Amino acid sequence: MGNVKITSLPKAQDNPKKFAFSDLHLDIETPFTTVTEVLSKNNKKDIKVDYDIGAIKNSIVNILTTSPGEKILNPTFGLDLRDYLFEPVTQFTADRISSQILTGLRNQEPRIRFNYPPEVIPNPEESEYTINLRVSVPFLDVSELFLSGLLKFDGFVLLNT
Repeated sequence: MGNVKITSLPKAQDNPKKFAFSDLHLDIETPFTTVTEVLSKNNKKDIKVDYDIGAIKNSIVNILTTSPGEKILNPTFGLDLRDYLFEPVTQFTADRISSQILTGLRNQEPRIRFNYPPEVIPNPEESEYTINLRVSVPFLDVSELFLSGLLKFDGFVLLNT
């Protein structure tokens, strides 16, 4: 089995800004590049790193958008929310989703604590669910972090970044 070693990420002691957590930001961004930018000798990096709250948000989104078995080296990682997309959009299903998110995030993201159970609001007209999470991050002294997203036909999408 091969190893991947990324040496361009800053270490906590190398970064003048102290942070507790860091994570790769894996969203692919394709910004428009002008001719002058292509010809310039900038040393641009294509890897974006999230720190502290950004790293925790990234982790939560990764858990909510990954199904168990997709991550080869960690087959139990993720929640299987896509299965709910083929069931009727009802309050009963919303309660099941809330329960699964609560259990899954408690087990897979130890840096957060739930202030309230996940709020899952069914929207049968649009065949989607609004998911609101209110969590705290005790290690960073963050008493409330609010995340809102949609679970719809193409998966989970975070609304507030």
